[in-house]
Amino acid sequence: MAAIIGSVTTSFKKEIRIFQQYEVWSRILTWDQKWLYIVTHFVQKGSVKHGDLDHHTSPPKKTSKKFSGAGGDIGKEKSARPVIFATSVSKYVFKKGRLTVAPERLLRASGLLEERVVTGGVHEKSQGVGPKTTKDTLSEECDNLVSSRNSQVIEKQRLRGMKYANAWAELDSLHEQLVSESERSDCVPVIGHFSDITGYGISYR
Repeated sequence: MAAIIGSVTTSFKKEIRIFQQYEVWSRILTWDQKWLYIVTHFVQKGSVKHGDLDHHTSPPKKTSKKFSGAGGDIGKEKSARPVIFATSVSKYVFKKGRLTVAPERLLRASGLLEERVVTGGVHEKSQGVGPKTTKDTLSEECDNLVSSRNSQVIEKQRLRGMKYANAWAELDSLHEQLVSESERSDCVPVIGHFSDITGYGISYR
């Protein structure tokens, strides 16, 4: 299995000074039948609070509070917005030989996505198992309900990310803007050409 990067684009928002420390945060933006999109943010070090890796076993942290206003009302302390230097989006395709593997299939196999629930409220991977007790059936129904809700949240996030992916895909048409129809048969007008010592150069139109 090979993960092949198809393209990447970066939008810079703020200057990153020399020797300035920063953090890189990446997450899955969305996916379709072929591509997996990853969004990466370059942020100022410490501007994003780190959560516990195993948040299921760690006790919740207490929210800091402070007095605000003349009346002395207690309110939650507002967190500052992260300082973002740049945002990058990259897309990957997964290949097994010449076969393209759908990202969703890979995510389910890796455990990042839950198994689909098919007719009868049974997970795909649990089909073919022997008869179950009433306790097992009730437990499965609860698990399926939680799984269904999680799937709805994930699908909502995926569709929201597809708006950015579709807008980015429109840039692929720029490949056809190198030369016009008339310039394919005639010479391409340029205003300057600069060469380096190896003989390669850059032309400006």
